[in-house]
Amino acid sequence: MRIITHKNLQPYLNRLQKEPEFRPGPAPIIPDAWYRQRVILEIPMGELAKDGLTTMALCGLEYPDVVPLTGKEGFAAQGLEGKAQITKDLFGALMNMRDLIPANRGRIVLA
Repeated sequence: MRIITHKNLQPYLNRLQKEPEFRPGPAPIIPDAWYRQRVILEIPMGELAKDGLTTMALCGLEYPDVVPLTGKEGFAAQGLEGKAQITKDLFGALMNMRDLIPANRGRIVLA
């Protein structure tokens, strides 16, 4: 199991920038590309309470699984808060980490 946090996020973002699909001009869409793999985005539940648009951007049409915090996540969160586990593709999780989730408030779990 590999974990992506804000500390090791940048190499993944750099790698995305090199993908033809995310560069100007026509490019083939590769259905089984590395950034389409299913991952779990873990965030403290408080991140879903900010506002409706943030919740929609983080969860999409999926209901998150709500589980207790273990304390091993490295989150700046209280144990009462619990955490949401949201299954999505790696690209979406990377964009959520980059744009919406503050440092020490989320991680991506890769199988």
